[in-house]
Amino acid sequence: MKKSGIIIVALIILLGVSIWLNISSLTSQSTARQNLVNRVYSSFRDASLNLDVLIDNIENGMVDDDANLGTINLLSTSLVTADTTLKRYATWFPKEGLSYGAFPDFYHIAFTLGFSSGTVNSVGYDGLLLDNVISENELQYILALRNDIAIIVTDMQGTDNLNVNQNLSIRQLSNILNEFFRKWSYHDENSPFFLLRNE
Repeated sequence: MKKSGIIIVALIILLGVSIWLNISSLTSQSTARQNLVNRVYSSFRDASLNLDVLIDNIENGMVDDDANLGTINLLSTSLVTADTTLKRYATWFPKEGLSYGAFPDFYHIAFTLGFSSGTVNSVGYDGLLLDNVISENELQYILALRNDIAIIVTDMQGTDNLNVNQNLSIRQLSNILNEFFRKWSYHDENSPFFLLRNE
């Protein structure tokens, strides 16, 4: 009788510890999810604002590198921050199912904004700043990016249309990102990437 009582007490203690660990894990995941959503939203909102500034500069005749370099650096930093945050979360919480990390990604988009050049799927491209002038195609690229980043920001907002939706789930965020990258893919012949094609 005493042995079975000790076993029951031990099982109750183990069950309690297990429940506590599960609650602690869920709280940690919930906090991480909230931090992810807040940081990514902030990064995309900042990118959207900098894209507006860049387009205003271009429309007002400020089309050389020096006039836009600072804005493009801020824009690139925002995109890289979003990229890094998304990749870290996907690595730390793989079971959450965050769909992010394929090529291209926001890091690659940030890369195309500078002095870079490269080849993807046998298509050569030049970065925005490579030739010291923003061409009509490059302006169309910036406009497409501005419009599509603005959609991400809107889709992440709560009902007040000002702040991030605090209840945004990982699945909803994945759907928003997947929708963006359906368009921003080298596999889509209408992808904005092809506006940077070097001929």
